[in-house]
Amino acid sequence: MTWFKEFATRFGAMFRKQRLEQEMNEEMRAHVQMLIEENVRHGMSPEEARGAALREFGGMEQTKVVYREQRGLPMIETIIQDLRYGLRMLANSPGFTALVVAALALGIGANAAMFAVINAALLRPLPFRNSGRLVAIDGIPAIRFNGPHTRVLSWEEWVGKSQTLQDLSIYEWGGLNVTGIDQPMHLPAVAVSEGFFRLLGVEPIKGRAFLSAQNAPARAEAVISYDLWQSHLGADPNIVGRNLDLSGTPFIVIGVMPPGFEFPGDTQIWIPAALNQEENLFGEGAIVNFQLARLKPGATLAQARAELTVFVRQLHQGNPAPFNPDLTVTPLRLQLVKDLRPTLLVLMGAAGLVLLIACADVATLLLARNVARAREFAVRAAVGAGRGRLIRQLLTESVLLSLAGGIAGLLVAVGAVPLARAIIPPDPYNMMTSLQLDGWVLGFGLGAALLTGILSGLLPALGSSRVSLSEAMKQSGSGVAGGFDFRRRRRMLTSLGMSEVALALVLVISATLLVRSLARLSSFEPGFRTDHLLTARLFLSGPGYNAPERRDRFFAQVLDRASKVAGVRDVGWTNSFPLGHGVSVMFSVGVEGSANPKPETSNDWALYQTVSPAYFRAMGIPLLAGRAFNERDRADGPKVAIVNQAMARRFWAGTDPLGKRFTKFDPPQWVTVVGVVGDVLDWGSSEAPEPAMYFPIAQEPPRSAFLVVHTSGPVSTGDITNAVHAVEPSEPLSSVITGEQLVARATASPRVRAWVLGAFAALAVALALVGVYGIFSFSVSQRTHEIGIRMALGAERREVVGFFVRQALRLTVAGVALGAAGAWALTRFLAGLLYGVRPADPATFLAVSVALTAVAVLAAYVPTRRATKVDPMEALRYE
Repeated sequence: MTWFKEFATRFGAMFRKQRLEQEMNEEMRAHVQMLIEENVRHGMSPEEARGAALREFGGMEQTKVVYREQRGLPMIETIIQDLRYGLRMLANSPGFTALVVAALALGIGANAAMFAVINAALLRPLPFRNSGRLVAIDGIPAIRFNGPHTRVLSWEEWVGKSQTLQDLSIYEWGGLNVTGIDQPMHLPAVAVSEGFFRLLGVEPIKGRAFLSAQNAPARAEAVISYDLWQSHLGADPNIVGRNLDLSGTPFIVIGVMPPGFEFPGDTQIWIPAALNQEENLFGEGAIVNFQLARLKPGATLAQARAELTVFVRQLHQGNPAPFNPDLTVTPLRLQLVKDLRPTLLVLMGAAGLVLLIACADVATLLLARNVARAREFAVRAAVGAGRGRLIRQLLTESVLLSLAGGIAGLLVAVGAVPLARAIIPPDPYNMMTSLQLDGWVLGFGLGAALLTGILSGLLPALGSSRVSLSEAMKQSGSGVAGGFDFRRRRRMLTSLGMSEVALALVLVISATLLVRSLARLSSFEPGFRTDHLLTARLFLSGPGYNAPERRDRFFAQVLDRASKVAGVRDVGWTNSFPLGHGVSVMFSVGVEGSANPKPETSNDWALYQTVSPAYFRAMGIPLLAGRAFNERDRADGPKVAIVNQAMARRFWAGTDPLGKRFTKFDPPQWVTVVGVVGDVLDWGSSEAPEPAMYFPIAQEPPRSAFLVVHTSGPVSTGDITNAVHAVEPSEPLSSVITGEQLVARATASPRVRAWVLGAFAALAVALALVGVYGIFSFSVSQRTHEIGIRMALGAERREVVGFFVRQALRLTVAGVALGAAGAWALTRFLAGLLYGVRPADPATFLAVSVALTAVAVLAAYVPTRRATKVDPMEALRYE
């Protein structure tokens, strides 16, 4: 522990300098006095004795220096000195300090805000037990099957055979009508296997979770969310054991989940998967077959996928349908954000480019500022400061600047995070609810500030530390600065300026591509009218609607009442709504006369919809050939269908599809094509129209359907609700949305990408222009003497201006060329985010390059023009 005692002694000495200095002086004076007295006793005079004593003792100041180094911590003391000196220097240049801090604040703030989003979506562990080993499985056959050759998966088989996975669980996503509460509601619900909560490591705060299948009671049980308990069930303290009517089936509440737990998404009710398979409570609105598991210790994703592929292949034996082993095992975190991840990575890369431009800006300003301090550096070198000492001092100043910029940047991020939460579209799993400035974000911001200070200050420090006292004392406007000649300095500044222009061009081109894509999306045609269109979803639950005839009668009665509401033009029904609003269902199709007329052996698929006769008229979908459905297309009538253009082209290319037959059922049930309608975008704004087939709703009445209302003007949602409740008072309406809102939601993600990347691009251009302006302001100030000579010899202002503008043009063109090459390489990663625009669009590259060149040259023109207005005689006297 000797070293610790020595360190403690030295550290304590740092805080007792004055006292120790006084003791040292007294001890040295006493020692010298003893030598003087001894010399006097040997016969010397007092003056001779004093001189001899001082010579024998040695240099007083050198001795003090050695003593100070031994008593304290010289490195820490030197750093403190550097910090104090750096703070004084920055305080003496408030304008320079404010400009640098502002540039860094914008760059670091943008990165901190983006990192907060990345942290919430991609990095922060999920609030589940050992969440890093949770995986999602895709590609397993569905839980419920239509064909006779398939069977329900046995999870016991999985658990017993798997060498890579444990705690397997399934869930099915849908919704349930809740009645008997303050008001009827349709709430998100999930049907889960009994090990679902155990897998996630989350237990109810009241009651219990589901028991195993062997021990489960013979009654319907449900677990509810904390929010449902508090908001709609009056926070009933006796909630456990209370009856709840869910889609016409009585359930007993057995548990309440903790606050905030609504996985997946905003789920409010959990029910047993086995019960839902038996009763089909979710109906056609279910999203089936989500599988979760936990990797066993030492197992990898690849091993799990290989094992599951073998198991599914064995399960599929005897089925004539083609086997598609497209099975994936993905970490749950990545599965939840797979649609959001590309956008976040692109935006984080853009924020990083902004920070690089800010670094180049700061390096430019520091380099120019250090020229004015060349004499100071030379004098400090002359009195003993080595090059390393000067570099450390300059890096200390740049780190101080960057830390101040980092603190200001975190303040910028504090304001940007709520804005990000407001503009980012809500994700289905509510990942953005945890978006906040936590310790990781603060650490990232300060780390980025420290790294920025080192990167932006290293080059100016290395250059400015090469000093020469004789040259510094002779320094004038000729361009020599302490041995660091003007040409080298100019080359460094030019390189920095080119880098800023190149990075800014990459961002501006990327932003322009996204903005152009957004403009295309804003004017895209979804294939149906969006104005004066209202839609709402209904779920027909309970045993009273098990019979298709009862559902058909309900649909007809609601249409009759809704059509009589003032302002309503047309009303229709459909089981699925375009642009991803609702669940889209696809079936394999067998076409009469084709090589594979049976759907179980066909690889051809088409979207499936059932619609009422007035649906196409209400939606504004044009009838291109044949006829629309009518009142004669009843359950006991001939089986007919209408197809869209995409399906007609796919299956009957070059021929008239009217009168042709196809089947989607097993066993085959042939339907005849009676009409062709226009294409609509079903999946989203960036997808091509899919083949789609429409069937009369009277022949295939669904359990859940969308009511589509075309109006002549504003119509109250309450009027439509009253029309529904007049037929069924307990039937809640959900997903009420207008056509304009639907399109806005479909284009929300592209809008966010364009806005955020556009903001980054604008910031990058502003920082790049500051850098170019600073470079030429410095260049002009260093050549003021030369400008005076040129003008005194007869040079006109336009000639001098033209000289510097040509330099700016060369710098900018070189930067634009580098930036265009970088943009050509990087914008390919934007291909999946663009709509109707190519990543290497020549018009975008040319327009942005010309515009940025013009703006950069203008930034260089301003300081040059100002310098030429100086009187030549004043310029000749300039130092």
